[in-house]
Amino acid sequence: MPREMFKNTISKFIYAKTKTICDELWDFRAKLINEENLPTSFFPRYDMEYIGNYGRKLEQWLNDDSRNDGAFVSFSADEKKFLLDVYDKLTFGGFLSFNDYKENEDYAERALKWLTDYTVADEIFYKKLYENNKALFEKDVSPEVTCYLADLIEAKFHTLHKKVFALFEAKIKDLDEMELFQPTKEEELKLILKHYPLSKIDFCFLPELKDKYETKEPNLFNDEELKPSKQSIEIKSYDEIMEAKLRKRGKF
Repeated sequence: MPREMFKNTISKFIYAKTKTICDELWDFRAKLINEENLPTSFFPRYDMEYIGNYGRKLEQWLNDDSRNDGAFVSFSADEKKFLLDVYDKLTFGGFLSFNDYKENEDYAERALKWLTDYTVADEIFYKKLYENNKALFEKDVSPEVTCYLADLIEAKFHTLHKKVFALFEAKIKDLDEMELFQPTKEEELKLILKHYPLSKIDFCFLPELKDKYETKEPNLFNDEELKPSKQSIEIKSYDEIMEAKLRKRGKF
């Protein structure tokens, strides 16, 4: 079965991360319905599509090992097993805050246990992780040496988690650039392009139109007339670009 890391705790992060854009998309849909005199059913819930795609892509990155850009593709089998054993005990909030805990002197020494179950005795918590992942460590350690074993597990996880977390931050930056719309009709596409650039369109439902519009759309954002040194208004949409051009030419 596919993994479902952080299944019950990741949704809170996804909701918070996408809220600003989802609010924008909700308002944009309402604007189109009001201005274009089209039925509500003509326009999909862009906000729901966006948050759904965002969450799906993030969860695929975490859970699908067949992807060449997955979270664990650069780790050895033993490293991956150890990480998954630990992540299985963490909430997504713990995943996000572990590095901060390691920098807090009150929690740094046993950050991992604080974020999982601090009521479990050290000799049980760390011993179990060690025994399940002996292949990852260079030499055998007596489970009786609890303090050393705990230090070993904490240090190993910290090293590997920092690498995962750096990959996670890069993935989030990538998702932040994700397309906002997946139009299913050309008329809908045309209405969206009055307000958003082509880079915000995913042509997954209209692949036959992709080349047509990529060739057709002028490179407005690189227009010589609109370089920052020659104009001061902020460009946010196609309408504003055209207005800026007309102002520049004295026709507005």
